[in-house]
Amino acid sequence: MSNHSNEAKQAYSVEHRYVSIALLRRGYGVLRKAPGLENLQHAKEALQSNPGPSSLQLHEIFLSIDATIDAFCICTAVECAIKAFLVDQKLVVHSISKANDLKLKTLKQRQKTRPVTQFELLSAGGFPTTATERIIDLVDVQTISLSTMLGSRDYYEMAGLSDGLAELLKKTSDRRNIETHYFSVWLDQALSEIIDTYSKVQEYFDSCVVGKHNELVEQSGYPASWKIAQAS
Repeated sequence: MSNHSNEAKQAYSVEHRYVSIALLRRGYGVLRKAPGLENLQHAKEALQSNPGPSSLQLHEIFLSIDATIDAFCICTAVECAIKAFLVDQKLVVHSISKANDLKLKTLKQRQKTRPVTQFELLSAGGFPTTATERIIDLVDVQTISLSTMLGSRDYYEMAGLSDGLAELLKKTSDRRNIETHYFSVWLDQALSEIIDTYSKVQEYFDSCVVGKHNELVEQSGYPASWKIAQAS
């Protein structure tokens, strides 16, 4: 009996566009819960002040940022966004199952460095390439990890992420993993770089993610009220 959710099955069906929209909305919503992004403008103004932020201003920035929650929200949001682009392009978003078959083994290794098309998976699995519903029989419940997607340009460029932002997000992902196991007020990442990451992530979502979401809503014929308002 399959443990895959209905949403997972929809990702490889005619309903795949709905899944992309839902992932983009979820990512956008999660990002808005990050305390650091809520206070981003204040932090940027303090860092840019002349001759530089005072001790009081630095303390205010530290108190307005929650390293654990911010890193979790940012990474979860970006992971949802990249997977939404994968689903929209009819690429395989779940990890290929372990198998003794050489073709599937080879494809599972390739999936660690680049997206795998549904056509490739069905061909390797011996299913008709038109039977996309059979993909669910060839993949695990787990989806591709964020570290895999940020570690491959073929993955993150497809979602509109630049090399520079991907590098910053790798550090945020590392921070999230450390914070999950041990609380830390601050790590070795410079404050200016953290604020720069927040700013670039916000810009990416306000332009690329919102734009893609609204484009899919329109293409799918869903109500205009589903659209996310573009940032002013």
